[in-house]
Amino acid sequence: MHKTWWDSVRTFFASKIFRTLAVISLALGVYTVIVHKIEPLLFEEDLNFATTISGFFGLTMSILMVYRTNGAYDRWWEGRKVWGQLVNECRNLVVKACTLSQAPVEETQALQALVAAFPPALRDHLRGIRTAGSIVPASVVHGPNYVAEKVFEKLQAWREAGKLDDFAFLALNEHARAFLDVCGVCERIQKTPLPLSHRALIPQMLSLYFLVLPWGIEYHQTAALLVVVLGYFLIGLELIADGLERPFGTEDDSLPLESLCEGIATATLEVVERQSRSIILKVPDVDTESALC
Repeated sequence: MHKTWWDSVRTFFASKIFRTLAVISLALGVYTVIVHKIEPLLFEEDLNFATTISGFFGLTMSILMVYRTNGAYDRWWEGRKVWGQLVNECRNLVVKACTLSQAPVEETQALQALVAAFPPALRDHLRGIRTAGSIVPASVVHGPNYVAEKVFEKLQAWREAGKLDDFAFLALNEHARAFLDVCGVCERIQKTPLPLSHRALIPQMLSLYFLVLPWGIEYHQTAALLVVVLGYFLIGLELIADGLERPFGTEDDSLPLESLCEGIATATLEVVERQSRSIILKVPDVDTESALC
């Protein structure tokens, strides 16, 4: 279902980022009002240097924040692409297993269960958790390795039993091998954050900027509103980039891994169920054949 512009805005208003921004923006507004109350008591003349400080910090912050946001989004988008690849590999593996192998329906169902178990195992591995219902034993450290091993064992057993010829085995092996390739890319994304210098410098510059800015704005009724709006968008960009930097987490901007796992399980199960129905339709009706004889 297509979301309208207002639906997206309403969803954002319910997010954790908006709640955090609301608290920070309110604090900036209160701080600005306090500064304008005590500034005349400390200085005889108004400290009107807002234009100077904006020019000094503006160019540097814009360059750093563009680099930060682009780098974080690249990580998020690469994670989405590699999970899209995983969706295709899982579906291809089950489709080819049902059409190229001579394995009975019970065994293709067992393979489908293993394939559907790999995405949740990868999700839990990336998040460092172990959800209920996982087929990975508690003693196993690397869940995706365990599930991939079981998939390969199943394919090799079919090959040795003559249910899978060499050509079909190679066709299935191509997709099974991609499981751990996807896992490796996800681990690289997760374990290679953006350089610490950029992640640490931008919050420092934003903090210094908004601590100094209220002192340099001429006192008027909209001064606090100006600081609040400016802080809302600048700090909001930093919070969004921070969330995009962790695409496999549970934040509002993280990838919808739960729905991707459910989609893979549903699509692959449908293939196996279709194969089961087609086999049932091919079984001749014994009573009908006897009557014809």
